[in-house]
Formats: sequence, structure tokens, C-alpha cells
Amino acid sequence: MDLEDAIKDTQGLPKEDRIPTKSWVKELYHSKYLVHAFEIYNTDLFRLMWGYNEKGKREGHEDEREIALIVDDILDYAAENKRKAIYYDPHSCGVRK
Repeated sequence: MDLEDAIKDTQGLPKEDRIPTKSWVKELYHSKYLVHAFEIYNTDLFRLMWGYNEKGKREGHEDEREIALIVDDILDYAAENKRKAIYYDPHSCGVRK
């Protein structure tokens, strides 16, 4: 939803004036605290990515293709950083498992 909002907010602007979406997403979502959430929902994220990829193949839907690439980047980040992930036990907040 964040990606869709970022792209909607910049539609109609020249490409060079758009938010650098990919760097914005990296800054916000590339976090060792989120890796576990991406692992839990990776099947849903894969479906989402492929759905946007299919929409993005149609003419005039390049933004959906961009969203698919960003979701793919998030999944790659989660896979590459499993060992750095921080998991919290809800019963003892702040303790690393």
C-alpha cells in the first residue's frame, strides 16, 4: 500500500520529478527488525509481486512493474539478511532469540 501511495502521489509528474521510490523503500523497509515479518509473509509477497508484474506487462502500467521490482528487492533483502535478523519474544521484550 505504501508503494501504491508513493506512486499515485507522483503520477502526472515528469519521471525526473518523481520520488525516488526504490531508495525510499530501502530506507524504510530494509531493517533487521522486519526480516522476520517478510519471512512469515513471503508467500503473500511473492503473489503480490507476480500480480504487479503481470499488470506491469500491459502498456501504460509501468508503475505496477516498478512496484513488482521493489517487492522483489525487499524479498531479496530478507533472504540475504536472515542471519542478521532480530526476533523478539513478546514475553520478554528486547531479548534476542
